[in-house]
Amino acid sequence: QDQGRNPSRAVAGGAKVAAMCVYLNSIAMAVAMVDALAIFLGGLYGFVMKKSKASIIASTLCAIIVVALAKATAFSMAFFVVLGAFCVVMVVMFAKKFKVNAAGAAGQDNLLGDVDEEKVRKTSRIIFGSLAALNAVEAVLGVVAFIASQD
Repeated sequence: QDQGRNPSRAVAGGAKVAAMCVYLNSIAMAVAMVDALAIFLGGLYGFVMKKSKASIIASTLCAIIVVALAKATAFSMAFFVVLGAFCVVMVVMFAKKFKVNAAGAAGQDNLLGDVDEEKVRKTSRIIFGSLAALNAVEAVLGVVAFIASQD
């Protein structure tokens, strides 16, 4: 209420909001870079363990998209919304892969004596769960950073 009467308080309040926006943008950018690296490393794991070229190609493309969208926020804060939407798509994809690599399926491999396959499946499950969580965080951060920038 007092900000309307005292211009110096209004300026100080505006500076706090601007500082918060810069802080949120920095966090969202850092999480996006970690996310991109994690996505790439997940695909690299699939390539090394299962010789999956599709994993390394898809993970590289997804990582590049995350980095490109994060860097594009320097030109327009609206890209945070696009980044958030892309991360939601990644959450759905990684959550499905997490579910596919469920412990029940790993138990079938163990019956056949393929311990390495069970280990790969368990590790993949951890990777997919972590990527789903990380992308969920980035999606929320992206939208919050955009909303904060609109004040």
